Order: sequence, then C-alpha cells, then structure tokens
Amino acid sequence: MMLIFGLMLLQTAACVEFNCRFDQSVPCYAALGHKLNLQMVDARNYKLKIIKRINNNQDDPVCRVKNDTRYESECDLFKNRPEVTFINGNLIINRVTRADSGNYTLRLDRSDGTVASADLQVKVEAPIGSVEVSIICSSSGVTSVSCSSDGDPLIYSWTLNGHPLMDGNTNIQLNNTSHGDIIICSVKNHVSDGQKSISVEDCPGMKFNCRFDQSVPCYAALGHKLNLQMVDARNYKLKIIKRINNNQDDPVCRVKNDTRYESECDLFKNRPEVTFINGNLIINRVTRADSGNYTLRLDRSDGTVASADLQVKVEAPIGSVEVSIICSSSGVTSVSCSSDGDPLIYSWTLNGHPLMDGNTNIQLNNTSHGDIIICSVKNHVSDGQKSISVEDCPGVEFNCRFDQSVPCYAALGHKLNLQMVDARNYKLKIIKRINNNQDDPVCRVKNDTRYESECDLFKNRPEVTFINGNLIINRVTRADSGNYTLRLDRSDGTVASADLQVKVEGTTTAAVTSRLTSTLTSSTLTSGHDSVVFVLVWCLQLMVLFGLLGGFHIYMRHTSERKQDDQKLRMRRFREEHEHTEDS
Repeated sequence: MMLIFGLMLLQTAACVEFNCRFDQSVPCYAALGHKLNLQMVDARNYKLKIIKRINNNQDDPVCRVKNDTRYESECDLFKNRPEVTFINGNLIINRVTRADSGNYTLRLDRSDGTVASADLQVKVEAPIGSVEVSIICSSSGVTSVSCSSDGDPLIYSWTLNGHPLMDGNTNIQLNNTSHGDIIICSVKNHVSDGQKSISVEDCPGMKFNCRFDQSVPCYAALGHKLNLQMVDARNYKLKIIKRINNNQDDPVCRVKNDTRYESECDLFKNRPEVTFINGNLIINRVTRADSGNYTLRLDRSDGTVASADLQVKVEAPIGSVEVSIICSSSGVTSVSCSSDGDPLIYSWTLNGHPLMDGNTNIQLNNTSHGDIIICSVKNHVSDGQKSISVEDCPGVEFNCRFDQSVPCYAALGHKLNLQMVDARNYKLKIIKRINNNQDDPVCRVKNDTRYESECDLFKNRPEVTFINGNLIINRVTRADSGNYTLRLDRSDGTVASADLQVKVEGTTTAAVTSRLTSTLTSSTLTSGHDSVVFVLVWCLQLMVLFGLLGGFHIYMRHTSERKQDDQKLRMRRFREEHEHTEDS
C-alpha cells in the first residue's frame, strides 16, 4: 500500500481550495465555507472507516466507505451533509464548517484481514476579509496607524516605503515619517492573506505656506490650513484686494499691526477662522471661495506705495483610493482606479514597473494571477495610492487535444488550452490550413518558445503562450476558428502530424455545445450502449410531446364540429316552428 505525503494550496478568484493527505505530519488547514479535498487511498481495494477522535472511544462518530460509497446506516460522521462526497478515493467537503476541525483516523481493512491506519489533524480558519487601515491623531500630537480585518487567527506585519517595521501588532506609532510616505499593513493566516496601503498625512490636517511675492501659484487644500506670508505689519498699513472685476467694488481688507479694520474688511467678513499673526494671513479652514487673484498693497509711512500679486488655487485633497478588477463579457481584463479630489493625476505600476500614466482605466494584457498593480493618485495638495492583486476573471475555459476526432469548441473572448506534446522532445510546427499551400500561416515552437521570425500565425498576440507542451490562447477571437495541423519533427528525422478543427462561438452557445460534445464523447468512449439509450429516451420524449399536441388538436376540432352541428339543429327547429306558426 502506498500512502501519500504533502500539502498543496490552490487559491483562485472564486474560492480557496485545499488538498491534504491522510498521513501527512503537519496539520491540514482548510478555509471556512470553502472546499477541502482529503486524499485517502483507492477505495476499490479497501474497506475504509473514517473516525473523528473526540473521546477516543466507541461513541466517536464514524463513516464506513466502500467503492466511493458510504454506508448511510454507518456514517453518523457526515449525516445530513450532501455536500460531502467520495470520488476516486478522495473525501471531498465542498463547504467546510467549523465542526470539521478535529483529529481524524483513517482505518483500512484489507482483503487479507490485515489493518492499517493513518491520522490527520484538520484546522478550519476563517479567510481574511477586507483589510482596513487608518491614521490616528491623538490630542498629544502623536500619530499612529491602525490595521484591522476579519478572519482568524491573524498575523500582522508592516512596511514603510517598502522597509519592514515591527511585526505582530495591530497598531504602530509613526515617529520618523513624512507627509506622503506609504504604510502597508499585511494580514495573513494559514488559509489566506491580504494587505492595504495608506499615505501618511499630517495631523490634524495639512498646512500650506505661501508668500505674496512668489511667482508660481499658491496651492491650498480645501478644508485645511493656509499661511500667507505678507510683511511685518507693524511697519505698514496693509490692504489686501481680491481682484474680481478689477475695480473699486472688489472686496478688500485693511490691516495694521496684525489687526483688521472690521468696517473695511468685507473680504473676510464673518470668517473668524481668518487671523493675522506676525505679518502672516492665516486661513485655518480654506474654502472654494478663497481661490482667486490677490494683490497686497503696502502704504509706507513716507507716503510711498508697494504691491505684490498672488494667485491662490484651492483643490480638494485626495480621498481614499479605490482599485477594482473589471472582467468584460468579451474576456478583456482591465483595472479601474478612482478617488475623491481635484484635479487628479493617475499613474500605475505593475510589480514595481511603471505602466501608462494618466488614465483611470488600463487593460491588463501581460499579467499573471498574483501580480501586484498599484494605482497612484495625486494633485497639487495631496497624493494617495492603493495596491491590488491581479486575479483571474471568472470565465469559460476549454481544453482540447490535437489528436481528438471531434471539433474543438471555444468561447469567444475566453481561454482555450490546446494540448500538443512535450515540446522539449520535438520541434513543433503549427499550421493553420487556409489555402493548403506554403502561404498558410505557421508558428514554429521549441522548448515552449516560439520563433518570432517564424510565427506569423500568432504575430502581435501576447495573450498566446506555450507552457509545458500546451498552446494557451487566453482570449479567443473569431479569427482562431479554422483547421489546424500540428507537425512534429523528431530528433531521428521522422515526422508525425495531427489535425484539429477549432470552432469559436458566443459564450452561451459555446458553453452548451462544449458540455454536450464532452458528454457525448465521454459516453461514446465509455459505453456506446449509454449513448443509444440517451438518444432513444430523447426520441420517446419527443413522440409523447407530439402525441399530446395531436390529441389536443383532435379534441379542439371535434368540439368545434359539435358546436356547428348544434347550431344547425337549433336553426332548423327555429325555421320549422316559424313555418308552423304561419300555417296556423
């Protein structure tokens, strides 16, 4: 008997699927609500007994299995659980529950009377939910960052601008950080992981400093603080003018010794958040109305006058950045980025490498499951970013072989895997037969690498790859329909070939056709009798249906004829009575 070792984790966009083996030495981790495959042995050769050890006595729940069939009268372990099945010697739990945690023993009764057993510990954990990160500003001025998520048990780790920080805590203090630094909180357990980034901001708000004599615009953040440096107000009488119409009706504010004349300050009327300190105009909460062109006029004691101009532009700071994967019906995968704020400038990186800038949406052409996309957003007053892990779009995936006798159906815009041969042992040549001459497009392949100079068949199609002797088209197009020949040049000089017809259809039609073809093909290979029975039953159903329709038609016709006969009889009696009355 061969028992089995190891643990394999497979994570997809749809679910988390775990595969364990009964004699592995490490615990088997499974995700709550997801799928668990427990590999036992070939159940055709043994009578199996699965025991969940709770009290280690005869009262522990068990389940007896033979030929992938459980004895319902002896299977209280999985009673009333239709999601638990046995297939090819595997115990499959399609939706794991908390109760599935525990210690199990698999007992094998051989035909010669000997017995073997294997133990396994199963631990069920809730997968990671959404990760939330927030900046916390204390009254003492200390800035900290907090991280939280669903799931159990959780392990936290932190990075600052890519450098690791102290691990294991849900909260950390930020001592040596600057505005715009990137904090990432990563959360994991044994069944999943997640992360979220946040941009460090000043507490309690952003503060901007400008001067009236600067040549570039002064940018300020909506709702935050702006300091406008003027001059030492003790030496001058100041007049601040907001130029709207460039005439005497423009709003002004006169200031002397950091004190504004309320009767001559309609510019900041009813705005207590505007103050003057040490020759600085301070707006503690900037509004949209503060945008505009200003002139500062200085009346000196000697009668001379000087002035300086400044343009103020108010922008809303960046809000939370949201990034999402978009799967279109055509099979194209794209990623979208959005945020509050104005005006916004977008940039992207894929695994740290810059992508096209300036767009809120980008298409993902050469990405793989697990790649990290980061969207960065900025304007003149703030910035932010968020990362997301690329996940496969749920779609229709079709698998065909070059030596199959039936057509290969593929869904438009979805994935097609064409199994060839081990490309390490052959030089391959794929030919699409259009005119059956030397002008037909071809592609030469060796060691899963295509010769670009000899591959006009898939020219400019990065979504077509070769992996482990398989031709993979990640997004099928209409042009992929056709008749193909795979030619194999062996090292001994001999040549072999195989033909395949590919038919591309719309998603719904292709899926139905593929399932039907797969069913009929499988049925033909395993049992021709089953195919005949299926066709006969189908024909019998049609005959019954047509028989019912025919009977209904005859009934309606017979009823109509009877109504006509009754009407003729009543008319004849009426005429006879009328004639009899006239004769009288």
